[in-house]
Amino acid sequence: MRAFVTDSTAGRVVGGAAPDQAEAVKAVHAYRTIACHTVDVDAVRGFTRDWFADPRSKVGE
Repeated sequence: MRAFVTDSTAGRVVGGAAPDQAEAVKAVHAYRTIACHTVDVDAVRGFTRDWFADPRSKVGE
């Protein structure tokens, strides 16, 4: 996850630990949330790619 979050080609991605979180990984944007019980970087990468492709993610739109 650290490599994905710090990869400049991933886009504007922020990550951090949440000790009280039940899921291994939770990804959130303005309209959707996904949760993985195991670390699934490919699922988070797809979630991020879909969000950046969504016209609602564009600044000023």
